[in-house]
Amino acid sequence: MFLYFLSNTLYKNNKIIEATKIFLLNKALHGIDAFYSIVLPEIFYFVHPIGTILGNAVYSDYLVVYQGVTVGSDRNEQNINGLYPEFSKGCTLLANSSIIGKCRIGENVILGAHSFIRNRVVSDNIIILGQYPNNQYIENRHHYLNYYFGQSLK
Repeated sequence: MFLYFLSNTLYKNNKIIEATKIFLLNKALHGIDAFYSIVLPEIFYFVHPIGTILGNAVYSDYLVVYQGVTVGSDRNEQNINGLYPEFSKGCTLLANSSIIGKCRIGENVILGAHSFIRNRVVSDNIIILGQYPNNQYIENRHHYLNYYFGQSLK
């Protein structure tokens, strides 16, 4: 997390060569692809970042990321640059979960281990299971933010 912040700060100060070196160091040491130009929230937690790729999505506070997570765009002929997900507060991305494309994720949503969604709108307080296009959505009655951050979402 420190190396992401350092590379992002260097990038914001137009020190691209230095930002690139720190990004590559972070990738080599920790196996995480959190490019210096993405905007992560102020409050987030990488539990096990190895193998994680975080694309240019819109992230909100209290984001929790486990290993092997992929956040990316969905490119097509109409949108060559791709459409990225938008996360609300309190999202947890469990091991090997993937979220691709124009997704809008509500508050207190958990993307289950090995789940994959694409171009979906997800309400608040949901646990997402399974693979696109056959995802299952179950109610999330728990708030895990106290476990991760020592406080509640509201």
